[in-house]
Amino acid sequence: MRLIMLPIVNRTVEALEGVERAVERVQADDFCVSIAGNRQDEAMLARVKPVLISELTGRKAELERDLTSYGVERG
Repeated sequence: MRLIMLPIVNRTVEALEGVERAVERVQADDFCVSIAGNRQDEAMLARVKPVLISELTGRKAELERDLTSYGVERG
């Protein structure tokens, strides 16, 4: 990695860590869904949870690919 890439790498790592935290929260059922300020019930959360996990997993993979392309390995 070139030193000039450090700010980009740092932002990417921060984004990746945020996505990882979000995945953990969704997996632990620690999330809510609201529509026009109205919280949705457990049935809605059960339907939305797999979609959220899938989207977040995809975003995580994309950020990991970005880091790999920058020549960064996470330990």
